[in-house]
Parts: sequence; C-alpha cells; structure tokens
Amino acid sequence: METGALLLLFVAFAVQGSLSQKNLPEPQISLDQPTGVYRETENVTLTCTAETHCSGKIFGIYKDGEHFNIHPDSTRDNSARFSFAALNQGGRYQCNYWCQRDGPASFLSEAVTVTIAVLNKPHFWVDSDVAAQGGDVTFNCSSPRDNPAIAFYLYRQGEMELVSVKSPAADTHSVTFTVKNIDHSKIGNYTCRYEADVNGRNLTSGDSDPVNITVRENGSVAPLVAGIGSAVGLILILALLGLCLWRKGKRGGSSEPRDTVPSVDRSSETLTYAVLNLQAKQKRDKGQRQRDIAQVEETTLYAGVKL
Repeated sequence: METGALLLLFVAFAVQGSLSQKNLPEPQISLDQPTGVYRETENVTLTCTAETHCSGKIFGIYKDGEHFNIHPDSTRDNSARFSFAALNQGGRYQCNYWCQRDGPASFLSEAVTVTIAVLNKPHFWVDSDVAAQGGDVTFNCSSPRDNPAIAFYLYRQGEMELVSVKSPAADTHSVTFTVKNIDHSKIGNYTCRYEADVNGRNLTSGDSDPVNITVRENGSVAPLVAGIGSAVGLILILALLGLCLWRKGKRGGSSEPRDTVPSVDRSSETLTYAVLNLQAKQKRDKGQRQRDIAQVEETTLYAGVKL
C-alpha cells in the first residue's frame, strides 16, 4: 500500500514538471543577417524572443547543442540580444529561457545557421607593365574556384577611380580588361576585386596585389638615331681623310713634281681644292719666316675633292 502511494506521488510530480515545461512555449531566434552569412571581421547579433508573460526571464544561447557562454547585450521583458565576433564562430545556434532561476526551462528554439565567408583575394596580372604611348594594356583577373565570381571590378589608384566592371562568361572564373590609348593620365597602380554569391549574400573580396603601369614615350628612340647618325658622319670623315693620305702617298712615288696640281678635266666635274701644309709649324723669328717663304711650295700638297 505504501509502495503504491509513493509510486503515484512520483508520477504526479513528474507529470507536473513536464506540464510546467510544456507551459513555457519555445522561443524564437533570429539573426541580424537574414542569410546567416558573415565576414570574419563582422559581428553576429542573435535575438531570442519569448512571448510568455513572466517576470525576470533568463535567456540562454546554445551552439551545436552545447551551452554557449555569453551574456546578453540587452534584455527586455520578452527578448534578449546577444552579439559576438564572427571569427571562427560558424555553426548552429538555438536559445531558450527560464521564468525563474530555479524554475523549469523552456524547450530549445529552432536552429539558425551562421556561416563565416572567407573570400581570398583575386589573382591579377598583365602581359607587360610598360605600354607604348597611345597603345593598349590588357589586364587579367581571376577568382578562386571555391568562390566563383559574379562580377569583377578594375580600379586605378586604390578606390579613387573605378575603371570598369565586367561579368565573367558562364562556367569561367576570370575576365580581361582592356585600357585603350594609354597616356600619362592613365599610368599608376591598378587593382581588381570580385563579387561572389555566398549562400544568398553578395560579398566583395579585398583588393588584389597592385600592378603598376608606366608609359614608354614614342620619341625615346630619337637620341639613338642621332647617335648613329653622328657615328656614320665620323666614319665618312675618317674615310675621306684616309683617301687623301693614300693619294698623297701614291703621288709622292710618281715623277710628277710635288708642286704640280693634278690635271683634271674641269669641264665635266666641279672640284674643290684644298692646300695642306704638312710641315710641323714651329715658332720662328721674323728673319727665319722670310727665309722659309721660298720653301713653301716644296712642302705643300694639293688635293682635289669632289663634293
């Protein structure tokens, strides 16, 4: 008899406890970002709401089925808000509440999923970073395969100038940008970014490594041409001097007197005659110069040069 009475009493308390818990409706949990997708640098904000009318509600958060040790930022009669850094905190979150610290707790809410998105920077390159004045430059930008891009952006000088926006072709992860008529107003550092759809939220990556573009002047070859022209002119002068010396040597071995000007048919060609005094000039006094006048013809060479 006593055993039966104790059994009935135990069942009564169990039923009462179960009914007490069931009398606390499960709360609702929500995220400030409806898609549940967050960057690593962002904060996650969870709100737990309970419509049960009781004073002194206490709310709790659970991550992947285990109690998540966090205190609410703010609490109202029927809700509490919790915030935390998103970094490394992806998972399934639920909440519950108590009307009294020692009283029964409600059932856990439905779960919401927090996804932490990591967008690696794009790969950015150019065939040549030196462009001819007025020429074109083609940039290439590609996104990682695990985050296929839906759009690419080309910037100049950081975010100061958006140069172009382009969408990739189907089933591709890269685009090319062509900047035409390069001049000094278009030189500088270029970067690219991409935009990706991560579980319903569009996110933009960080900047790629920069590519610096410079311009090569078309007139930069002029000094080279001038140098080549000067060299050719010098060679011609030396050749002419060599020819004169060769003719002098040849004439010196002939029987024709040295002071005789070579006979030339002047009716058919125009010649210019140059008189070269091959004697070393020494300092002489006035009397010596008078004595040397008579010997000038012996040391003078006549050459005919056609112009």
